[in-house]
Amino acid sequence: MTTELNVNIKLVELERKTHSKASEEYVHVRFSYPDHDWDGWVPVEYRRTGVSIKTDDELYEYLNTVYEQMKPENFTKWMEEQNKFWKEKRNAVTTKGFFDSLVKGVGNA
Repeated sequence: MTTELNVNIKLVELERKTHSKASEEYVHVRFSYPDHDWDGWVPVEYRRTGVSIKTDDELYEYLNTVYEQMKPENFTKWMEEQNKFWKEKRNAVTTKGFFDSLVKGVGNA
């Protein structure tokens, strides 16, 4: 069975970008939602989280899932969970700062 890519997802670039030192790969996508678009990079090879996408079917299924997870109506609950998580991580000051810089604008798009 072939997985269809959600019509609201556009692969901006067909070639994956690689971060060779960290053995990571990303795809550039644009997610279209009713009130805005999100344009960014989604990890498809990321050993720290166990993501390892090899085939087009796996990629489409994965991007469809990420699209659903990133729906704007899910942001408030996700942010509450993240605030709780980071409050408990007392020794992750640098990582928390990095996270904060990435999350800015996500809820304001």
